[in-house]
Amino acid sequence: MAQKTGTAPDSYFEAQSHLRTWLIAVDRQWARIIQAAEEHVQKDPLRGIGYLDDVLKLRADTILFSFALNQLRSTAVLLGTYMPEDLASEVAHAVMVFDTSQPWVREARNVLAHFDEYVRGQGRRQKARTDGRLQVISNMKMANGGFSQGKVADFVLSIDIAPGSELIEVNVHKSTGDAIRMTRAIEDICLKANRLF
Repeated sequence: MAQKTGTAPDSYFEAQSHLRTWLIAVDRQWARIIQAAEEHVQKDPLRGIGYLDDVLKLRADTILFSFALNQLRSTAVLLGTYMPEDLASEVAHAVMVFDTSQPWVREARNVLAHFDEYVRGQGRRQKARTDGRLQVISNMKMANGGFSQGKVADFVLSIDIAPGSELIEVNVHKSTGDAIRMTRAIEDICLKANRLF
């Protein structure tokens, strides 16, 4: 086990409760985002994302979603530090699978947490550029490819930090599914580790 203090079992079990807490936060934000997006489409299905108040509410919820997702990932990494090497490597693998599917999680959190630097064009990823900016774009993907049913299949927040740079895309539905899969894998590993404490 990497953590060797007198309070390691208490800290481990506290981290385990945080894993479930952050998954609940991700799930609740997902539900808020999808419900708000569907309500928006039902108001005026031909306009898509257009009403400023609706856009800002969705953006705020998506920012909170990205923070919760990053916290969930960080908690999974933390749990691995309390486990023997064989179980820690299983945790690392589960996190790596998540990172491969959702490579934007940490970067979105960093850009959104330091938005003030990015708005001024002085964010860490912008330093080598003179044309840095922060542009946040909201997109809905509709079920069945259209607005007729008013069902939102996904909501995507795209973060652009400079012209021509790769977009950081917060894909809410897919991210939530990947977060659930990672958490289930970590919880299964925790069941093995719990016997050691």
